[in-house]
Amino acid sequence: MPTRTATREVPHELVDAAQKMWLAGLGVVTLAQEESGKLFDTLIEAGKQVEKAMPSPTAALKGASDGAEQVWEKFVELIDQQVTAALHRLGVPTKDEIDKLTQRIEQLTESIEALRAPGRRRVPDTGATATRPRRCRYRLRDRPPGPRRW
Repeated sequence: MPTRTATREVPHELVDAAQKMWLAGLGVVTLAQEESGKLFDTLIEAGKQVEKAMPSPTAALKGASDGAEQVWEKFVELIDQQVTAALHRLGVPTKDEIDKLTQRIEQLTESIEALRAPGRRRVPDTGATATRPRRCRYRLRDRPPGPRRW
């Protein structure tokens, strides 16, 4: 049976091995710190190289927004054409047609006011020919009796 003093004594080789393992661990930590700084610097340089080759995010975003704007304009134009065609099929007049009718109404209003004026100034030329209404052959009360013949 071993004595107590024998169990307490650790072999000298085991102590040396533990000491070497401890020093190796400290060396790994120190090397990792040094190499991580170098690695980080290397990664920064590689990032700068890639950034030079790539377009900036601002330019890429501007290009994407310009493309989206062109697509939107084409979409709006297509919708306008479809709505205009549908309104035409329903017989709704366009703005140009309404403007022409408004202009014609203004011309006719001027003509009517010129006819009503006491001095009867000259009626503006509207391009339309004015004809007098036909007079009836008979007044209603003087009409000969019998069926109407038109």
